[in-house]
This record gives sequence, C-alpha cells and structure tokens, in this order.
Amino acid sequence: MANVAWSQGEDNTWAFGKQAGISFNSGSPVSFSSAINGYGEGCASVSDASGQLLFYTEGTDVWDRNGNLMPNGSDLTSLPYIMVNPTSPVSPTSSSTQGALIVPVPYQQGKYYIFSLSSQPQEMGADAGKLYYSLVDMSLNGGLGDVVPGSKGILLSTDLDEKMTGVTGDRCNIWVITHKKATNTFLSFEVTSAGVNNVPVASAAGSANPFHYILGTIKVSPDRKRLVSCNTYQLLFAAMGSMELFDFDPATGLISNGMLLDNFATYGAAFSPSSQKLYVSRYNNGQVHQYDISLQSAAAIAASRTLITSNHFTDLRLGPDSHIYMGGTAVSTSPINTLSVITAPDNSPATCGFVADAVPLAANTSFFAGFPNSVVVFRRDTQTSYRSVTVCFSESFQLYSDTLNQGWDYTWSTAETTHDIIVSSSGLYVVRYITPPCVLHVDSFNVSFQSPPPQVVVFPGCKGQANGYIAVTPPNGDTSNYFYVWYDDTAGIIQQHGPLSGDTLFTSTPGTYKVFITGTNGCDTSLTIVLDSARYETAFTVPDFVCITDTLKPHNLSYGSNNYIWDFGDGTYATDSSPVHVYAHPGAYSIILTTYPCGDTAIRTVFVDTMSAIKFNIEGEPFCEGKAILFYPQAPGMPDSLRWSVGNDSYTSGPGVWRYTFDTSGSFMVTVTAFFRACPDTSYLDTLTIHPFPLVNLGHDTTICSEGQPLRLRNLQPAIGKQTYLWNNGEEGPMTVVKHPAIYCLTVANEWGCSTTDSVEVFKDCYIDIPNAFSPNGDGLNDNFIPRQYLSSGLISFKMQIFNRWGQLIFETTSIDGRGWDGAFNGVAQPAGVYVYLVEASFVNGKAERYQGNVTLLR
Repeated sequence: MANVAWSQGEDNTWAFGKQAGISFNSGSPVSFSSAINGYGEGCASVSDASGQLLFYTEGTDVWDRNGNLMPNGSDLTSLPYIMVNPTSPVSPTSSSTQGALIVPVPYQQGKYYIFSLSSQPQEMGADAGKLYYSLVDMSLNGGLGDVVPGSKGILLSTDLDEKMTGVTGDRCNIWVITHKKATNTFLSFEVTSAGVNNVPVASAAGSANPFHYILGTIKVSPDRKRLVSCNTYQLLFAAMGSMELFDFDPATGLISNGMLLDNFATYGAAFSPSSQKLYVSRYNNGQVHQYDISLQSAAAIAASRTLITSNHFTDLRLGPDSHIYMGGTAVSTSPINTLSVITAPDNSPATCGFVADAVPLAANTSFFAGFPNSVVVFRRDTQTSYRSVTVCFSESFQLYSDTLNQGWDYTWSTAETTHDIIVSSSGLYVVRYITPPCVLHVDSFNVSFQSPPPQVVVFPGCKGQANGYIAVTPPNGDTSNYFYVWYDDTAGIIQQHGPLSGDTLFTSTPGTYKVFITGTNGCDTSLTIVLDSARYETAFTVPDFVCITDTLKPHNLSYGSNNYIWDFGDGTYATDSSPVHVYAHPGAYSIILTTYPCGDTAIRTVFVDTMSAIKFNIEGEPFCEGKAILFYPQAPGMPDSLRWSVGNDSYTSGPGVWRYTFDTSGSFMVTVTAFFRACPDTSYLDTLTIHPFPLVNLGHDTTICSEGQPLRLRNLQPAIGKQTYLWNNGEEGPMTVVKHPAIYCLTVANEWGCSTTDSVEVFKDCYIDIPNAFSPNGDGLNDNFIPRQYLSSGLISFKMQIFNRWGQLIFETTSIDGRGWDGAFNGVAQPAGVYVYLVEASFVNGKAERYQGNVTLLR
C-alpha cells in the first residue's frame, strides 16, 4: 500500500515558495496565491479528505486556509531568524531542505503534528539540526485550527541534517525519518495515538561520506519499500555529495542495504507511482536523471541513469495526478514562476513525457527549490467478507481469518484470539483483525455441518494368512443412505454396494484402494485407503528395575492388533492395552505380552528391588588410631553402591567390606548410605570411639663397657591410665637392667588393648658414639643425622636406614662420606619425634658390626 493515498484529497493543495500555491482539486494543477513566506525550501501543507485546504507552514509559522497566522501559530521553535541579508531575515526552518512536515495524529480526528527542523550550521550555528514538534487542533479558533497551548515547540532531537520525511507504518502508526549529523545513521521516530516516541529506531545504513548528508531530501517510495537520500555538502566554491538508495521496512522503521548510485551532489528526488523509476536532481548543474530501480544490482541501476533535462535547480514532487513536478527552467537569477512536469514517470526516459515550464504560477508568486513535504495519510479502512461453509464427512473444520498471515489483534466471536480456530458445530463465526498499514477486517463464516466422517477400519491381515480387510461404516447416529463404489489402483471397479448401512472390502492383496461414497443428504466424498502388506508388531518397554512399592506401567508399542493378554510372571494377568501392576515380592519377573488376532508375543524381564534398611558391623578391635578397621554393610536388598561418610569426608564403595584407618583418636560418627537401582536411598549412622596408643620412649641408643656397670632401661614417658609392660628379654615392668650389648624392646599396652613398642640398642664398646638427636633447622649445627665416628675408623662399607614409628622406611644411604639424613622424606620435612635407625658397617680389620637404635628429631 502506498504511503500516500492518492485517491483521497489530503495532498490536493500545495503551498510553497514565495506566496505560491497550486490546487489539484479540479484534476489538473491550478495556481493560486498563498500567504506562505520564507526562504522557500522547507514547507508543508495539508487538506482534508475532500481536498479543502486546512493549513500550511514553513516550520516556524502556521497559516490557516484563509492565509491568516493561527493565533498561537507563530515562532514554533523560538530559534533566531537567519540574516540572509540585513533586510531579509528568514525563519530558521524555511532554509532547511525539508524543514517542515505535517502528520495526522492516529485515531484523533482533526489533530495534526507539525515537525520543524532547523537548517545547517553555516546558517544556524549551534542551533542547527534541532527537531521540534507542535500539536494543531482543527477544532480550535472557530474550526480554522490553532496550535494547542502547552504542546508547542517540544524539542525532540538535535544534531540532525536538513532531511525529514514521513511514512505510514504497518501497525497503525507513522514513522518520521531524519538523519543524524556527521554519521551514517538514520533515525525513525514513531508516532502513534499515544503520542511521539522520543526514542528513535536507529539504522546505521549509509555508505557515503557522512558529511555529505547535510543538504538534500529523503523520500520514501509509494510502496513503502525504498528510501532515497540526496546528499550535498556545500563548500566555498563547489559542492560535494552523493545519492543512495536503501530498503525500508515499514513494520520496524529500519533502513538497510544501502546502494551508492551517484557520487555527484544531489538535491531533490521523486519515485514514480509504481515505485519502479526514480528521478533525481543534481545540485550544481540542475540536471534531472531517471534511474530504473527495478533492476537487481547497484551497478545495473547506476548504469540505467538517463538525463531528462537540465537547468532545474529544484526538488521533485509526485503529485496526486501521478505526474512528477519540479521548478521551472532557471535561466537567470530571476524568480522561478513556472513549474515543469513529467507526465508519464513510469515510462522509459524517451517516453516519460517531460514538459518544461508547463504550469505558470500566480502573479507575484515564485518557486524556490522546495515543494511541500509529502502528506502522510493515516486512515483506518474497514473490509468485510462473508462465506458460507458446508462441512461434509468431518466432525471439525478449521477457519482461517487471514490467508496471508499478516494481521494482528485477532478476536473471534468465540473469544479466541488466534489466527485460525477449529469449530465442531454449525453456526455463525465472526473474526475481527487488523492488517498493514491499518485495515480493520471483519470476516464472517456461516458454518453448516452436514455429516460426520465415516468410520474406517483397516486390517492388513496376519503374516501368511489371507484375512485382510477394509471396513467403511457411517458414523453413529447417521441414518442417511450411502452408495459405495470401490476401485483398485488401476481405476477398475471391483465392488459396489448400496444403499447399505456399511460396506466391507475383503481382500488379501496389498495395495491402494479408493471408495466413492454418495449420500442422499447431498454429501459426497471419496476416500483413498492403503492396505499394507501383512504387518504387525508386538512390542513393549518396561523399566529394567522397579522398587517393591512402585506401580509398573508397561509402554505398549504394538501395532496391527486390537486384543492383548499380559502375563506379569507372578500369577496375575491383564487385558488392557496399557495396564498397571504392583509386585508383592522382590525378584526377577518375566513379563509376556500376547496380541491378537495374530497371536504374536513379546517378553521383557524386570527386576524388583526390595525396600530395606541398612546397617553395618565392625571388625578390628581394639579400635586404635592408625589401625585399619573393617566395616561390613548389612543390607537385605541389593544396593547398587554405598557412600561412607566420616566427619566431612565421603567415600564411595561397592556393596562389600569397606576398610578405613583413623589417624587420630576420638569419637567419630560413621554414616553409610545405600543407593538402590530403583528403591529410595537409605542411611545408617553409628558412633565409633578410637583410642590412642600409649607413649613409649626408651631414650637414645647407648653403650655399655665390658665389665662396666649395668644399665637400667625404663620408659621415659609417664604412664597414662592402666598400662602393662613386656620387655623382649621376658621381664615385665617399666624398667629392666642390662649387662650385655643388645637391642632391648619394650611393649606398653593400655587398658583398651592398644600397644606401642620402642627399642634401644646397647653397643658393646664405649668408643661407639651414635648421636641420639639432631635438629635439621638449617643453622649449621646438627642438621644431619650420621654416626660420625664410624666414618673415621677404617670403614670400608656402610649402610644406614631410618624408619618412622609405623615401621615405614623413610631414608636409606650407603655413602661412606655422605651427609646422612636431613630429616625429610620425599622432600617433605618430617615431624619432630623418635625414629628408628639400623646401621650395618664393616672395617679394614675384617670386623662387621650392626647397630639399631632410636634418634630424636628436634624442630
């Protein structure tokens, strides 16, 4: 739909230039004198639907149809006038290429917005490119109209070029399109019945130098699909510019797919009525060219450029008579007092019908550059339709409201709001909806249901048996008489019946069959029915595992059958298509489904989990720190996995025994959770007390001299609680007396049965001196443990091993001149405490000796 409705009169009267005007109400342009004044570029005028002039403006002042300023219609922008020369100031908008635009307020009869756009920076400085809007109400001032107080000169945007046009949108709205200064961005402001949206839709679509956009017009094609931008940037002695063609989307206001068609400065443009041809005027030489924009590529369109005329420094305007108008031939600096015209703008350049100076203007009036901006016609049209629908052999029918699926706000008489509805009873159905740009549709459907669909049963037969058939019967309650004629896939008649209450075709041959049904009630139909090869399937699915409390629901996947026997394996049966079952006991059950009439079977196995509590038994007493403890889970069912929790730590194991070692003594909560395949998880909690080991310290290894005094060895740690003592020489008690070199061990057991053993070696000679402590703290003193005297006593072989209290080998060396043990294991410093050493050495005199004892690591 075009953006301007030429069949109406809103655009029939133009006021422009210096007191100029033309009227198209008689079918041809007739000149008259108007009161409009200004520089001559920006201007707009509007009439009512009958063509009667309402008002006109150059963006700053507003004149009524009698040529009088509206009482509140002057100085719409409050911006200063431009001093073209000291005696001829012009308004800040009339020197803007498209400084004025009039658009109706949607759904508000007699109200219009005037958009006012100030001119370029060379004229307006910091006030250049400001966009304002004001509201005109034609009911004011005795029907001559006036600007509504409080709705005058409302600032909408700034920093714009001298471009502005309007176009009808696709949602009962209007788009006011402008261009952002020094950018490639167009701005589309939406106008609705709610007002002007001050947040525009931005489209970064331009491809030319953004500074070229300052001067020149933008126009939208009648079909609202294209937008042209004529661009000029005025230099001191020349002008630069371009011309670009874009796609326009009236639904969103977006501008896209820019095509650069001319690198010459351009000013005015007009589309032909069919939107297939484009006419553009150049800025410097006044040449007017035609472009064929029906071509597919930018290169092809640019190549179609053809000169129509020269010396027309002008905007171009499509008139309500489908002619394109421009200013007359400019041969001197004299005012232009004629208009030239293209009478057949949809034709080729040779036949487009250009006529120079065809329309004389009224005396003492003149044209300068600009025509009134296109009038945006907003009108909500109404279209109605009525259809009678007879429905045969169906219980429902789908009603479509909008075959192109372009509408919105669907409202049916059934209160449904969808594009289409399904009805199942006779009656009148009405739907209201809107399509672009703002057409209200009222569609009525008179629906009459005559006969429900026949019932069709197809049985392809069992494999290896000739028992397939097709049965067609009237629906229940339908007492009409029907005639049936059956055809095979060669269109041969193979069976006729009627009038009967039903018809059955018995056959064993797979194929495609057609039956024609003729009814005495005026309903006729034909059915195409495929009789497949003997085909059936007996199949179902069940979960692999269920809990004893679950309801089993087999999923029947069978086809080609209509009778079922279920054997659940526990002595119970069912004949439903989709039965349910609950097992009373756990175990594995085989479910068998038998389908008829063909007697096929399918079998599946299901495992039924039991719902049971879990607990555990413990082995490993006494429960001492550092000792492995065995946990034996006790679960009557078959858990899939177990999770053990000790404090904040969790471990997953299988259903068997679980081993755990507590590093410290104390009271610990141990929880086991059983995870079953189908039944809910269950948990068990117990508290376990872990006892400490007694402390035993026999001190450092020592020596005893031959025939010297006996040594007394004792536990240097104080006794805690009840303790028992056992030496490896058989004595009991906290002390033993030794007279001979040897290794002496003491085992101390506490009252809970936890025991610790320590040993000390008594060497046979007094000169043997193995350190009993060292401090690996990096101070250079006693940082390593090594029997130093051995290393200077004719030693020829040497081996030393260090063990922790758990008997783990943590250091070993055979180096005769090595540094010994630095108190670390695998690079990790070991904690302070008592460690066991084992030393083996041989000397040059042939003697071999072995020593075992304790050394204390100090931190």
